[in-house]
Amino acid sequence: MNQILIIIGVIGILLFFRWIRKQPRKRQIQGILALVAIILIGLALTGRLHPLFAVIAAAAASLQKFSGLLRFLPLFKNLYADKPTQQSENNSSAEQTNLNTKMNEEEALKILGVTRHATEDEIIEAHRKLIQKLHPDRGGNDFLASKINQAKDYLLDKVA
Repeated sequence: MNQILIIIGVIGILLFFRWIRKQPRKRQIQGILALVAIILIGLALTGRLHPLFAVIAAAAASLQKFSGLLRFLPLFKNLYADKPTQQSENNSSAEQTNLNTKMNEEEALKILGVTRHATEDEIIEAHRKLIQKLHPDRGGNDFLASKINQAKDYLLDKVA
């Protein structure tokens, strides 16, 4: 009996999606919300709503914990763009090559997150905050720390 209900439910959902594709955008949204409401009511009546709440609570806790890291994505994208993708036998020489490349003003500004007209104190403060978070002793790595230091040195030379 349960198998028949599952087959009928799947066929009903497929027919629903076939019908909803032909509807205007506003009607599509209303139809999908109605389908979600019907599914939630069905889960509540059968007593199977608890796992859904557990998944929602776990997702909310995870998103809350990792949402603070999203603001660092542009920094990592810029810093890792110059790093070689293949592991070489002599990593230190490859890293030295990257460290010796010239840094331009735009890259330094992006790394420290300051504007073109930043004062010496603003540059030093931005450097201090970043290096505290990404220092090798605190879970960062040498490459990130060296790029941050390069950016500070470059911008301080420009200001002086």
